Amino acid sequence: MLKGKTGITAALACLAMLTASGCTQPSDGNPSPATGTTAPGTSISSTVGNGANKMPTIPKLLDVSRFAADPCLSIAAQQASDLTINPQGTSSPTGNDKMCTWKYGPNLDYSVSVSYLVPDSKNGLQNLYDLNPTGWFKDGYFEATTIDGYPAAYASIRDDRRTGRCQLALGVDATHIIDLQLIGSAGKDPCSSVAKVANAVVETVKGAQ
Repeated sequence: MLKGKTGITAALACLAMLTASGCTQPSDGNPSPATGTTAPGTSISSTVGNGANKMPTIPKLLDVSRFAADPCLSIAAQQASDLTINPQGTSSPTGNDKMCTWKYGPNLDYSVSVSYLVPDSKNGLQNLYDLNPTGWFKDGYFEATTIDGYPAAYASIRDDRRTGRCQLALGVDATHIIDLQLIGSAGKDPCSSVAKVANAVVETVKGAQ
């Protein structure tokens, strides 16, 4: 199912820098801090963005704390088999967070990774919706979508999808961005592949509630 090349470029890693190097812009009308917290199991709609800048409603908040601490728990062995990726992911630090990467392909030279990021503004996926109208993604792409009913967006500051790379950001709670990055082979559709991985992650997280 998954085809591609290894390595995560700086552009693809932009979301991973949200917690460490200021991809966010919390002043001058750009992404701003969220207020308050909401308990898992309830729904939430954005109170930060407006109109086209507003993130769709999260249907039911999910507790991702266990997976943020160990992202390699995000994909179960059977799911990995169904996705034709290596069942054993490798954990690595990314800023203040952790990322898990699964290899795949004939020589295990392709990869897909999952991390749970908290932007400086602590407003989860809404942060990217706020960045979009500022031109942050002008050289890349920002395309809203849903994963199993949860708001998401294909988003990167550089568009290299034709080379087999795609990045997807997913929101299942008020503060985290579930960041998925796929490095695939040129000529394939990497975004449809990363969406399948995202569906597996949501299934896992929902099953742990």
